[in-house]
Parts: sequence; C-alpha cells; structure tokens
Amino acid sequence: MLVTPRPLILASQSPRRVELLGEIVGSFDVKPSYAAELEDPSMGARRLCEVNAQRKAFNVAERYPDHWVLGADTLVFLDGQALAKPADLGEARAMLERLSGRVHEVITGVCLIHQSAAKAAIFS
Repeated sequence: MLVTPRPLILASQSPRRVELLGEIVGSFDVKPSYAAELEDPSMGARRLCEVNAQRKAFNVAERYPDHWVLGADTLVFLDGQALAKPADLGEARAMLERLSGRVHEVITGVCLIHQSAAKAAIFS
C-alpha cells in the first residue's frame, strides 16, 4: 500500500512568508490561523515571538492534525519595545524612517508541528 505524504501547511497568509517558503519547499498549502497574538512585553522578545508562532501553528494543526503545520511570528523591536505591524503604506514608511540609522532587532519565532504524531519544534 502506497501512502502519499500530506503537504506542509503554512499557517499564514503573509505574502512575504508564502514567497520565502516557496523558495525552500516545492509545494505547500496556505491556511489562515485565527489565533489572537499576545502582546505581553514581560515575556521577553524571543519568547513572545515563539509563543505567538506556536499559537498560530496549533490553531491550524487542530483543523489538520495529520499535516505538518508551520507557524511564524515576526516582531521588530526598537529600544526594547515591540513596534506594531503597520496598518498601511503610510505607517510602514513612518516605521522605516523611525528605524533608519538606528540599531533595532527583528525576531521571528517559528513553530513546526505535527499534531497526530505529537511532534513539535519551536525556535527563534
């Protein structure tokens, strides 16, 4: 009996994440995550990104337990504070101007999970 592997699922609709994953993986599905992102600065930057990535991946994995699901969360930190995701082009431009020439940190948390196999990896 031949078993066909199920495609990887990206738990994101981010065009940039789709583009980046497409450069690495031949084929995958895209399913939105409906998990609310936490905004708790007391967790620390890396842990906050990892927890949000995990929440996104687990949300989708509940619907697709026999698939590998990849969730990610990226935050930009300036002077120790997370900057909100820009809502539009104007906010994006203002954020880039604020960051320009200043030391800042960009962190991406990643969670890869296969729920039915009880396997997960979380890192940033």
